[in-house]
Amino acid sequence: MQQPASESNPETATEPIAGKKVRLRLYSLAKHLTSDQGESSFKEHLKIGVQNFLASFLIIGATRTRAAVPSHYKPRGGQFKMIQKELFSGVAKDRFVDVLFGMALQDKPKLGNIDWMKELATFHELDYPNYYLQPFHSMPGGWLNPSAAMGDRAAMESIYRSAHPRKSLGMRDAIAQFFPADAKLIYDLGAGTADQSAAIVKRLPGCEVVAVEASPFMIVVGQRTHKNVANLRYIHGMAEHADVADGSVDAVNISVVFHEIPNFAKHMLLEKAFRMLKPGGTIVLSDVPSMDLDGHRGFFEPYRLEWQSYDPGADLASVGFRDVRVHHVVAPRWMWTRTALKPK
Repeated sequence: MQQPASESNPETATEPIAGKKVRLRLYSLAKHLTSDQGESSFKEHLKIGVQNFLASFLIIGATRTRAAVPSHYKPRGGQFKMIQKELFSGVAKDRFVDVLFGMALQDKPKLGNIDWMKELATFHELDYPNYYLQPFHSMPGGWLNPSAAMGDRAAMESIYRSAHPRKSLGMRDAIAQFFPADAKLIYDLGAGTADQSAAIVKRLPGCEVVAVEASPFMIVVGQRTHKNVANLRYIHGMAEHADVADGSVDAVNISVVFHEIPNFAKHMLLEKAFRMLKPGGTIVLSDVPSMDLDGHRGFFEPYRLEWQSYDPGADLASVGFRDVRVHHVVAPRWMWTRTALKPK
């Protein structure tokens, strides 16, 4: 299948930075305030300048101290420039600033001290596709950054603190209600730190849930966060290449993954899920509204424009799923969930 271009050109992977330090630059607020406003009002000009300064300050603070990691997990060349372009763009960054400040107020899992060199030595090195090697959310290294994994819960809680009385964890419990009560084996593709996987186990304690995740950083944090959750197993690998027998799985979950990957990869993942499922099996697909990423400018989202044109219902049907239904576990502005069945 031909891989269409995206706004971040993920077909052109660059090499990990080695031997030199590369830093993000702090936005020059003084230079901004003395620049030509163009068509912007002074109030909007001031707002953008202050937000750009705060955006760069907060990201620099979050990435200034990087834990020691093997060289193949270091950021690729060109990522800092991509992040800088997003942080310095002339668009409002209200939610970016709100989310990052909100993260400091959220409860976080007690992870203890993590020796990343030691932990990562237990994982095999993956051949990551180019589309995965992006500085997602303005983090150098994207998902292959320890800070992204350690801050995952706080970020999700901050983003969804107004969506549900129990924030993101309450939303995940609500999504877990869509899985069949008699399911014995469920795969969670692109599971991250496995908060959704754990919510499914909580509802179906007799079911085995397998969390498939490409980032070893996410798996390490997930294992520590959910160390007391029985029947939760982790697999390190790309979800579309998971070694699963066809027709062996009762249900598949994919939560807040699709907006992070290009459209061709979405289709590949749905095809993989369809093959894995038993006849009559259920897929539960949850993600943010198509225009949601525009409200999170400042967080680099490489597939933002592709997400705006993606039709999940049509893609599910094109793969062969039937009985596609739309659910809103929270207000539609926050999240949608689609369930569908593999025909018997």
